[in-house]
Amino acid sequence: MGQFGDKTYESDYLEDIIDDYNLEPDFREDKVLTSLEVREILREERGDELVFLGIVSYIIDTYDNHKILLSPKDLRKALRYAGNLLLNFDYACDWFTNWNDRINALEEEMVKIHKLLDPLEPFDFSKFDKINPESLINIKNWEKFDEVHQFYVIRHFVEDPIPLPKPEIINILKEDISKFHNKTSDDFSSRLVLAAIALSRIEGEDAVDVILDNVKGSYSWLKEIAKEYLIERLDFETSNLVRMRINQVVKEL
Repeated sequence: MGQFGDKTYESDYLEDIIDDYNLEPDFREDKVLTSLEVREILREERGDELVFLGIVSYIIDTYDNHKILLSPKDLRKALRYAGNLLLNFDYACDWFTNWNDRINALEEEMVKIHKLLDPLEPFDFSKFDKINPESLINIKNWEKFDEVHQFYVIRHFVEDPIPLPKPEIINILKEDISKFHNKTSDDFSSRLVLAAIALSRIEGEDAVDVILDNVKGSYSWLKEIAKEYLIERLDFETSNLVRMRINQVVKEL
């Protein structure tokens, strides 16, 4: 299951917990970690499925006596939490660009936990549903993200494009532009500009007018992205009117 960076939990937060509870063996001066301590730690962190799973996985990886430290109840709970994460759209969004790696890491953890519970029974992964990374973004699933996560995913389309079915992306971006068109505020302007840049970078699609109309009211970091896109656009833009507008907006940014 590897080091922190390869885990399915938030590594920085878990490292803080390890420090808080002196979980790292080197820090314990040969003191043996007890099952009572583990129960107390897991009880403190019971509200966060991701961290609970992370602590259980860390103990399995780190301590030779993990079979004594972790009760079957803890292992079953961690296995259930791992299954829950496979369908958690919030985490799928946070890990958008490496969701396949996260799925594989979760599978590894689930297999290892299952072996401790039922060493002679093969692990049946088929009974656990999971988000299909290839169809993560479609109109139906898109509504499962809140607006903050939707913005985050569209930002990925702009800053770190990943291969997804073009028709789905196009439909989502066009609906997003339609939804926020003519609304006023920096948030709405930024959402429009971000979606318009993403759409305009898809062959056969163009929303440069939306960018030009709204970029002045967008976030400062997005203005820089839009400015870079607009300057690149001048290399192939054939409309004199659009070129004039781009040059004017770029000067004002």
